Amino acid sequence: MELSQEMWDIIQLMLEVAIGVILPVVLSIVAVEGRKISIALQERIRGEIGAQNYDMVVRLAYDAVSAAEQYGLSEKIENLGTQKKEFAMAYVQKELEDAGIHIDLNRIDAAVEAAVNQTFHQE
Repeated sequence: MELSQEMWDIIQLMLEVAIGVILPVVLSIVAVEGRKISIALQERIRGEIGAQNYDMVVRLAYDAVSAAEQYGLSEKIENLGTQKKEFAMAYVQKELEDAGIHIDLNRIDAAVEAAVNQTFHQE
């Protein structure tokens, strides 16, 4: 059975409407669940390294993300996500080491990612 052009047009329209309705719902669910995971991870890290150290890591991560963004815009570093993340990670790690605080790089990575998400991906 061959479908007419009119039927294909109707099918296409139905798919476009379905995607237009379903996609925002799915993305909203992903965003909410991602936020829940982020909060749980933050609380876990806070418990592992202590509230004072956690607050310092968070502050440094925000400072590093802001500096990386400014450096990227002023072309002091390449304005690429990977370059800016490397810059931010190195900044946080050095500041923590200078303060005598040794934290796993995965924790620093998570803090930098959280700072990026909070700074640039808020609704």
